[in-house]
Amino acid sequence: MKFAATSALLAFAVSFSACAMPPDPPMVGGPCSYETKVIGATVTGVGDPEIDLVDEDGVTFYQRAEAFREPVEVGQYYLFEKRYIVEGTCTPYNFLLIGPPPKAAVLESGE
Repeated sequence: MKFAATSALLAFAVSFSACAMPPDPPMVGGPCSYETKVIGATVTGVGDPEIDLVDEDGVTFYQRAEAFREPVEVGQYYLFEKRYIVEGTCTPYNFLLIGPPPKAAVLESGE
């Protein structure tokens, strides 16, 4: 009898505590939307494992060194696809390395 009463009390306590648990918190930020554009960025620092860059808008960002095929030096210019947020509260920017600029762009800039 003592075992049955203890089991019933335990079952009641477990079911009651499950009801008393708060619901999962709502998702913060909701869905996010991005737009993309191709931008240029200049290497401002070379480290391991990250390369420091600054884009045309003055935004500083970092890329992993292994994303680059050749050795990287300060002052080099690369093209990136910049994804920037237009809706929601996700990461404001994402950068994808496209590669060095076309040769015509290098000649026009005087480099």
